[in-house]
Amino acid sequence: MPRPPISIIGAGISGLTLSRCLQRRKVPFVLYERDTSEQISKRHNYAITISPRSRELLISDAGLDANALNGTFVDPSPSSGEGQKSVRVNRRKLESALRQGIQGMRYGHKLQDVKLPTSGSDANATVLFENGEQTPDGSTIIGADGAHSAVRKAIAPEADFTIHSFPAINGKRRLQRSLYEAQIAPYVSDLNHVLEHKSGCSIFGISIDDVKDETVDLSYTYSRPRRPAGEADALYTPDRPNSGAKDIPPQFYEEIATLHPSLPAPFDLIFESDTLKKDRLLSWLMRSVSVPREASEAAAGQGMVLVGEAVHLTPILGSYGANEGIEDAVALAGILERGTEVGLFVGERVAEWERWVGEGVGRLEAMHGVGEGGGARL
Repeated sequence: MPRPPISIIGAGISGLTLSRCLQRRKVPFVLYERDTSEQISKRHNYAITISPRSRELLISDAGLDANALNGTFVDPSPSSGEGQKSVRVNRRKLESALRQGIQGMRYGHKLQDVKLPTSGSDANATVLFENGEQTPDGSTIIGADGAHSAVRKAIAPEADFTIHSFPAINGKRRLQRSLYEAQIAPYVSDLNHVLEHKSGCSIFGISIDDVKDETVDLSYTYSRPRRPAGEADALYTPDRPNSGAKDIPPQFYEEIATLHPSLPAPFDLIFESDTLKKDRLLSWLMRSVSVPREASEAAAGQGMVLVGEAVHLTPILGSYGANEGIEDAVALAGILERGTEVGLFVGERVAEWERWVGEGVGRLEAMHGVGEGGGARL
């Protein structure tokens, strides 16, 4: 009797990479994505860093055409990506390239519940979707649904977010290409690097996300450690709901205005208080998650495994999450092709996952020059 198809929940980078790897190996699968095809085509218009190792895996194991990958680079010059160096890619374009040719992808499937097998049963878990469909009986379920993984919440509810004490405000802006060339480009020696300026423990960052003929999309971030214990800090809101990300306190604009006179170009152009108020701003929480080994092993025994940021989330500033998700996907594809129990995958990867989370938190602290308990002053 043929085994049921693998059920992959989430069409982000790790889910797409895994799907392509399985398709090349002729392993049946279904890729379920929460968003509609229209919604997915409009999300994630920002740049991420892809390592040489990840580029190699996307081409050799996931079968992504090298020219298609090159077309996702932020730097459009022919020499971009030459040699063994990391490159910045537009995530929307990368995911679009990875989706091309994937068979068995189902849009508009939002997870409603995970039905766990009864104690002592050798059956696998089943995922139920809001549209009334469910994963096939006996299917191995792969939770590749990212930082806010619904699969993780079902199988490891104790694996909650750790909120690190570094408030961050992120914004996006579209510039006319002529303005960019005149006022920003002279300070950008390499589009594969994020521009940074430090003022004490505060960091101003500018990332070029997409270069077009007429416009340039960029994003920017202001981050710092929270204020010392006992001092009010309107920017640090660890208990806010997800919907509160759009609530930018007036103290942010006041803080930027205080620092603005000392900002060099091009940071003085981007971080101008009145201009910031016109942009789409979000308050970012520096989150991490590490799923306990015991929970991952128990889930594997029920035919479920998590990959990517669903199982090892690092704070977004300094994150290598896309690269780590690609490594997970390629490693898991080999195990699924052999028909090996997914518990082997967990056993092989869990120490690496724990190390990645620890290193990610360490990078966040190091870039701000303080430890977790440190405080910031202007």
